[in-house]
Order: sequence, then C-alpha cells, then structure tokens
Amino acid sequence: MQFPSKLMPGAVLGGRYRIEKRVGSGGMSHVYCATDLRLQGKKWAIKETITVPEQYANLEEEAELLIRLNHSRLPHIVDFFPPDPEGYTYLIMDFIEGLTLEQHMIQRSEGMTDAEILRIAEQICEGLAYLHQHDPPVVYRDLKPSNLMVDRLGGIRFIDFGIARQFKEDQPEDTVKLGTVGFAAPEQYGGRQTDARTDLYSLGALLLYLITGGQESEWRQETDQRLKSSSGPARSPELLAMIRKLLQYEPEQRYSSVQELQEAMQTLALKYSDSKRSGSGASELSRTRVIAIMGVSGGVGSTHTAIMLGYSLQRHFKEVCLLELSDKSNAFSRLQSLTGRKDEISGQSAERHFTLQGVRYCRRPSRMEMLELISGEDGLVVLDLGNDRSKEAFEEFMRADISLVIGSGAEWRFQDLVAFCRMSSAYPHSKWIYVVPAVSLEVIHHLRRKLGTSRLLPIPFEDDPFQPSPETVQVLENLCRPILQAQKPGKRFKFKFHRKMWGGRS
Repeated sequence: MQFPSKLMPGAVLGGRYRIEKRVGSGGMSHVYCATDLRLQGKKWAIKETITVPEQYANLEEEAELLIRLNHSRLPHIVDFFPPDPEGYTYLIMDFIEGLTLEQHMIQRSEGMTDAEILRIAEQICEGLAYLHQHDPPVVYRDLKPSNLMVDRLGGIRFIDFGIARQFKEDQPEDTVKLGTVGFAAPEQYGGRQTDARTDLYSLGALLLYLITGGQESEWRQETDQRLKSSSGPARSPELLAMIRKLLQYEPEQRYSSVQELQEAMQTLALKYSDSKRSGSGASELSRTRVIAIMGVSGGVGSTHTAIMLGYSLQRHFKEVCLLELSDKSNAFSRLQSLTGRKDEISGQSAERHFTLQGVRYCRRPSRMEMLELISGEDGLVVLDLGNDRSKEAFEEFMRADISLVIGSGAEWRFQDLVAFCRMSSAYPHSKWIYVVPAVSLEVIHHLRRKLGTSRLLPIPFEDDPFQPSPETVQVLENLCRPILQAQKPGKRFKFKFHRKMWGGRS
C-alpha cells in the first residue's frame, strides 16, 4: 500500500526545487521530476520516502553511500533532506530522461538480439564492477528492469539504491532480507550474507527476462522449451550457457567476479563481431578502418593530431568516430563544452558521447562499444591513446590499420623519441609510422638517422585542428593512403611528399 505524498506539481522543496510531475511510485517511495530554481533549465529527480524513526539511520546511510559514489552508470546525489517530523525524507539526484529497461523491452516487440543484450549486460557490469571494487565493496542487491534506465543516448543507468549494502566480512548473514522476487538470489532469502555473486545471479535473471520477452526470470524445466518455441530471435548456445551459469543456486558455481564475466562476454562479443563481418557480405573495401595514435610523452599533441586526422579524412568515410582511451586525459571532456548541449543531455553519460561538426566523440568506451564501432562498415575510428603505456593500450595500437607514434620536433625533446623506441622494443615496429608536427625535412633526416628508421615523417601543425587547411588535408590523405585505397594492413606503400609544403631541402 502506497503512502500519501506531500508533494504536488507546483510545490517548491527547500526553496529551490519546483515539482513538475510524478514519474514513478513504488511501495516505499515516490519519484518526481523537479526544476532547479537556481540553475535555469536544470532538472532533478526527487525521491520521496516515508519511514519510522528506527529506520532513519538506514536512510542516512543510503544518502552517505550515494554521495561517495562517482560513476557514469550510477545516480549522482546532489542534496539530501533528512526526515521531517512526519518521517518524510527526500533525496535529490540526476534526472535521467529515457525509459526504464522494462519499458524499453516492451517497446522492442520483435525482441532483442543477442548482441543488444550483451551490450546492455556490459554496461550493467561497468556499474557493478565499480560497486564491487569499492572499499568496502557495495552489493546492489536489487537489480531488475525497473531499476535501470535507458537514457536518450542508449546508455544504461542505475536509478535506485534503496537496498544496496556494504559487504562485511565478519557478518555471517544479512540482517535484512530484501530484494525483488524473481530477480533476488537464493541467499537473499536468509541463511548467508550476500556478496558480489548475488548481483551476478540477479543479472542472470534479468538477462533471461530480456531474452524471453519478460516471461521468465528463473531457469525452470519449461524454460528450454519456451526458448525453442519462441518466435523471437534465435539464441546462441554460448549466451544461454552464460545465463545458466549466472543462475546457479550455489554462489560458488557462478562466475567468481564481474571481471570473469566480462572476459566471457568479450569473447562472445568478438564472435558476434566476426560473424557480423563475414555474414554481411562486406568487402575489404567497405569495412571500418582504425587509426591508432600514441604520444611518446605527454604534451606532444596526440589529441590535436587525432582531431586533425578525423576532420581531414571525414569526406572519405560514412562516419568518423574519435575515441579517447586514456583514463588520465580530460581533453574530450573539455571539447564536449563546445557542443553547447550540456543542459540538453542529462547525466554524466552525456560527457562520454557527443558530436562536434559531424564527428562523433566517445570518452573511455567499453570493450563492447569499441567492438560495435570497429565491426561496422564504411567508417573510420581514430583511437587517441595519449601516452598510455599499458599492455592493453599497446594491443590496441598493434591491431590498428595504421599506427602513428607522435613525437616532438623540439631538439631538447628528441630523447623522448629515443626512449620510446627503447621502451617499446619488445613489440614489432614494422608498420609503425613516426610523425613529428611542424618541423623541417632537415630535422626529419636527423631524427631518421638517430632512430635508424625511414618511417619517420613530418606533418603540418594547425592552430585549428577542426578546420585543417587543404595542404594539411593533402598531406594526411597521403599518409593514410593505405586505408583510403583499401589496401590490406601491412602491404608495402611509398610516401610522396612535396617539398614546397615544408619550405625545407631534402
């Protein structure tokens, strides 16, 4: 039975938040959309809850927990009103425009494909991984379609932390048994403490719910027959086996961690990607191309070069996407402000995806997002690796069709190029191209002798990388001729330079 609300459209909470409409209700809370009277055009979600005095501590704990959390998949709390004399309390958090995952599923009357379901699962795993790695770990405990939102960019967002709890090693079982019937793990009904594997069970229940169109959330004897007779998309045996493992009764028989599950999903996603490419009839000419850019040190202009390349080659591809892979860079975050859309897209996910002058930008994409982009047709993906030296960064660098190492033309920084070559000597350099912006051919010849390679080239420097000059476009098209002519990676080609572009002597 729902409790009566004290909020009505037009009411103002705390002298700042004007209630616009109710957007949801449950047995323990109401949720409203409110306008911020101090920040023009800003909307917030207000969660109204009523409780008894002995539960006040739980509400304060929930608010403190949310305040400490900071992840793009999780709700960000900005204000908290403690219980009033009648027990009403309010949490102010991001308002996420979109549909609940439940509503999204209903709209997809034809059913979701395996690849779509994997993309949803990967995004959920991003949020769960963050929670489980928190110190102490946080167990969500109520993963279900109505507690997840699909925002306007197609991203998955958690929207309710009413029963999340911190894992306590010395506690044999939970003091409160909470969770939604049908999605709760067996251990949530008592007898033992919930942990990260509890959330993995709920994820399995949710995935089964999605692939059966909302008909099943537990694997019963009838489930196999229902899947065989379903008129929806055919399901791969690997995906079904993954879900069955998640739904094991004993936690020890499930995946041991979110990270283990993510590795299994990436393997399956690669299979879908290969299948999509081979089954689509796409030729070598039409597949998406990848350029990876790595700086020999910080401040050499890897992001500047990535942007310049994207706009120089834009006319050759159906879509160009720039990906910022380094978690230490905030260059794309600053660029997002140039779109002028900060108030139009709610939530932190808006900072990860945006479009600027026809080029797509994505900050720190998940493995699933990268696979989806790279498995497309007629596109160009530019990977900005910054000066990341991780094994993962070098793996992406090696896989690219063109791998560019950016160095500095300043004489006092020549040693950075030498140090990079020594540091990366364990990797094959046969298709790497070293480029140095805004230097003469004399400097290029000097660096070639110093490094012992002829694959070191000059490129122009542009003050405005978003509008490269025709001369710069010509040089970069020449540099990237292998992918523009659809030659296979690794095939030999020759560079053609025009001395008049550089003002130097050969």
